[in-house]
Amino acid sequence: MEGQGDAAAAGAGGSQGPRPSNKRLQQTQAQVDEVVGIMKVNVEKVLERDQKLSQLDDRADALQVTFSNFLYCLIPFITDLQQHYDQNRIIIRQNYAQLI
Repeated sequence: MEGQGDAAAAGAGGSQGPRPSNKRLQQTQAQVDEVVGIMKVNVEKVLERDQKLSQLDDRADALQVTFSNFLYCLIPFITDLQQHYDQNRIIIRQNYAQLI
């Protein structure tokens, strides 16, 4: 039984070549930790960016609704203004015709 446990440990440990030194293993672990830290920061930045984009999208939708309401109110005003302009133009033409 002990022989089987030792064989499994040797197979799992990867006895393919020389065992890396403790210093090299620590350096590799430090590099992995550094990469993991950078990746965590990058993921946080992506999540923050996604949140800001969602807020910007919500603001754009609200602005679109506000603009649509503005146009809805503006069109009757422009129509009324155009009618007054046309009436004034007719009056000016009549007055000009009377002067000539």
